[in-house]
Amino acid sequence: MATICRPLHVLLTLAAVCSVSGAATVETSIENDIAVEPQQQCISNDHECVSATSNSRNSNAGNRLSTETSLKAPALNKGPWSIVSQKSPVGTNNNNHQAAETLLEEQPSSPVYTAFDDASWGVSSTNMTTRLGPANQAFYNEFIRECIALEPTCQEENEDRVYMNVHQPPSVHNYTAQGFKKIRAPPELYQLLKDFWDQNKDKAEVEYNDAGAYHNTWKYPTHLVMVEDDKYEGGGWNLSAAIWNSARDILEDWTGQKLSGSSVYGIRVYQNQSVLAPHVDRLPLISSAIINVDQDVDEDWFLEVYGHDGKATNVTMKPGDMVLYESHSVIHGRPYPLNGKFYANVFVHFEPMGETESSDKIPESGGLPPYLKEGSDWEDFYWDEFPEGWELLSDVRSLAHRGDLYTLKYVAQREQDAITNPKVKCAIMAAAAKAHQMDVLEWIFGDMKYDVNEICHRSFTVLDVAQERFDSNDEVFSF
Repeated sequence: MATICRPLHVLLTLAAVCSVSGAATVETSIENDIAVEPQQQCISNDHECVSATSNSRNSNAGNRLSTETSLKAPALNKGPWSIVSQKSPVGTNNNNHQAAETLLEEQPSSPVYTAFDDASWGVSSTNMTTRLGPANQAFYNEFIRECIALEPTCQEENEDRVYMNVHQPPSVHNYTAQGFKKIRAPPELYQLLKDFWDQNKDKAEVEYNDAGAYHNTWKYPTHLVMVEDDKYEGGGWNLSAAIWNSARDILEDWTGQKLSGSSVYGIRVYQNQSVLAPHVDRLPLISSAIINVDQDVDEDWFLEVYGHDGKATNVTMKPGDMVLYESHSVIHGRPYPLNGKFYANVFVHFEPMGETESSDKIPESGGLPPYLKEGSDWEDFYWDEFPEGWELLSDVRSLAHRGDLYTLKYVAQREQDAITNPKVKCAIMAAAAKAHQMDVLEWIFGDMKYDVNEICHRSFTVLDVAQERFDSNDEVFSF
């Protein structure tokens, strides 16, 4: 077969951060050509390149640039090719934090498509186009057919997924221009995750093995090693909190928002031939990160994301890479099967509380969260799911129970009365004591000067609560 070559062109895009939603355009964009050595990137059927008519790719194809850009030729039926790469390391210190400011992109080797083209998967409709050829349509149809045959509710679940993809993104506020960015995880954070993984990877347990419209788990079950589970060596709340704290610094710098933790999930292990249907995350999973902990693959497993411009981008990840993304509005998935043994990720999610530099008082409870647009398509759905409204900053008892000291301090800084009311103080003390949240107890009895002997509801003290649950030599009684 004749070798087909094309010039390699790289763009440096500097985008100003603005609040956009849906398929909006970037408000300010400056594009400059990067000076690179004249090169050709080939698409052929030999061992170094990829055939223009073949669906397979060699993992070393196109490896002609420095490892900083690491561009490779894709199979044409896998859509637009764009590597998002970091120029400089990300620091872990708030004062010295360095965010990756540049994105390196290769021009697409096939037609650019958007979420509404339904090219790689049924993203915004259950009927795909053939923009990337008939193979993708056939694969999607078979996925849905198998799922429904095993579990009839797959059809409704798939329709709900599509409905969310169409209606949730334009209903929410965004906090970055593009909606996603790839960086390297802080070395300390990655080492924590890698050590935990190395100690426990052989103990992974099945997460899902039933039929569902998001993932072909009925054939290729996902497995879990939960970082917050202390039955695993090195696991538990301390590890989970360390992941949260490190990721929060980076995401706050990226979004300009103060963030409260929603969840740390994983390490999730995907198996050979796994696919993940493109979707948006449920509220309140808003500002998020994926960290690749480990992988054994024959070729890169694309994370397909649809940025705020609506266009699809295929992002590759190596162990230690970290993809930041606005998961409530950026449609994301892995619609092409994993070719390899496994792929292990951890997911970190936050929800915004307010702007980083803001000193505004906390909003009254019972309203909409700050990231949901009033009068939007998704407002009625939100009220159905959360009839009491947004209570994150007003439900301080729950914050104390789950040990969310960061958000408690945020509340105290903006409205100290919210945590000094006698009834509220008793609720916070009791919740923290019951859940053995030592950091919260240290803060309320130290910085906040709570009285450990205060009588609550005319009948008990926090010591009474602790004595019902813990031995007398437990550290909870150190206060």
